[in-house]
Amino acid sequence: MKTNILTNIAAALSALLCLSACSSDTDAGAQGTAKINVEVSCHSRALDAAATLLSSDVKVNNAIVLFFDYKGDIEKVGEITATNSSFATTVVEGHKRMVVIANPSKEMRDLIVKTTIEQVPDGNGGLANVEVLTCTMDKYELLYPRLGLTSSMLKSVQTSKSVCQIYDELIELVPPGEDGTTLSLDVEVKNPCARIDLFARCPSYTGDAESTANLALKNIVLRACRVPASLPWELTIPSDESNVEAETLDVADRLIKVEDVFKDWNTVKFDANAPLGSLYTYSSTKRAYLEVGLQFEGNADYEWHTVDFNECMGGTFNGFEAGHLYQVFITFYPDKFGHIYVNAWVDSDLTFTIG
Repeated sequence: MKTNILTNIAAALSALLCLSACSSDTDAGAQGTAKINVEVSCHSRALDAAATLLSSDVKVNNAIVLFFDYKGDIEKVGEITATNSSFATTVVEGHKRMVVIANPSKEMRDLIVKTTIEQVPDGNGGLANVEVLTCTMDKYELLYPRLGLTSSMLKSVQTSKSVCQIYDELIELVPPGEDGTTLSLDVEVKNPCARIDLFARCPSYTGDAESTANLALKNIVLRACRVPASLPWELTIPSDESNVEAETLDVADRLIKVEDVFKDWNTVKFDANAPLGSLYTYSSTKRAYLEVGLQFEGNADYEWHTVDFNECMGGTFNGFEAGHLYQVFITFYPDKFGHIYVNAWVDSDLTFTIG
């Protein structure tokens, strides 16, 4: 059996984080007294400078917003939700640390914030219970050691198809020119994950019973090898390497049936938004590679095929880069003896991105 699989790599460089009216190299000891009305929103990077289309897994569904003052003390905590796309509050002018976590998993949320019940005047002489969101730590230096992206958080992304993205920067807030004017802060959150999609085609003809007996593909596994199991908050790639994988069951009905398996993939119609399976992984070094496991009807074991991205990309593979989508296209077919061959296709002109 041939085990050589090529892959289609489609990627776009991640944009640098930016924030209007901010600076990270100013004197953090300076602090004013004026109060500023701010409205915070956040977004993921679009496909390009002119586009607004985003893959659904990187759209911001909800976010936690934290403001720390120049001493690192928590100043304000808030949320962006599906029904409220921004967080409005009042902060003191000057230097801040602003943290935004978009699409946090429950584990991440519980590390950062908690909900308490407080009693406030109800306007009728009585008290009403209201939910108040607070930070789990009063200071950034106490919260920071708890921050990071864990292996269980990556599994949550795989299950929810919603990527946790972060923004953490030192900024300076200056009052707008007119009193009472609201300062709008729209920040771009950073995607720490790459996504790998698998597409597969097979012959549409039935052939003889012997050669097609084991053709039906039942389940697949995508396994990224030599990748980080977790990332520090700064999103630097650690030296520790691990494997992450995702299994997709009952894929037979989603194979692309073609009359000629040797024609160029450019001639094949397929839905780029409906891969056979997807795998999320944290950004990695160029040592990383992919293994594809195929389980056919009647077989208990998986057949494993290795994808060498560096070979496929002519030596230019830099690892699974954050915010990039990697597409793997495979073709499998039987010979007259029932042996199943697995080949693949690369199209450098086909480009997609997430994030």
